[in-house]
Amino acid sequence: MKIQCLKRRIIKKKKKKLILVQENGVRTNSLENYTGLGTCIFFRFHKNKKTQEKYYGHFLEGKKHGYGQYIYYNGDVYKGTYEHGKKSGIGTYIYNIDKKRKKKRNEKIKASDDKESDDKESDDKERDDNESEDNESDDKESDDNESDDNERDDNESDDNESDFIFF
Repeated sequence: MKIQCLKRRIIKKKKKKLILVQENGVRTNSLENYTGLGTCIFFRFHKNKKTQEKYYGHFLEGKKHGYGQYIYYNGDVYKGTYEHGKKSGIGTYIYNIDKKRKKKRNEKIKASDDKESDDKESDDKERDDNESEDNESDDKESDDNESDDNERDDNESDDNESDFIFF
């Protein structure tokens, strides 16, 4: 008798709580035999932290089936097909690298990124300045060439006058 009570408590603790939002907007706390499109949010309790995972996709008899997207509590994302609740067929798994780095390492990386971005910004400004100077000189040359061409055209049109009107 005591063993059964202990088993029930353990099973209750392991169970995940969830919210299913069906495609018609109805919210339930169960996946029992649901078939169709929906969003399911799984709430897990892990080491005194409340975490959640989210699945958006197709269900068949209460299991993930068809195309769907699953967002894990650590930020990883799986987009692909499911068959009877398991990943199957074509899909893409995207790892969230940022969450896996330690804080100290993260600070070092951010500091070095800031220095690199400052260097890149100054290099970009220099390039932009050089390009704008080159473009200005090219524009001046092309303007000079165009004015010479227009003068020639004016001289030629005086020689070959005709009564055409262009719209």
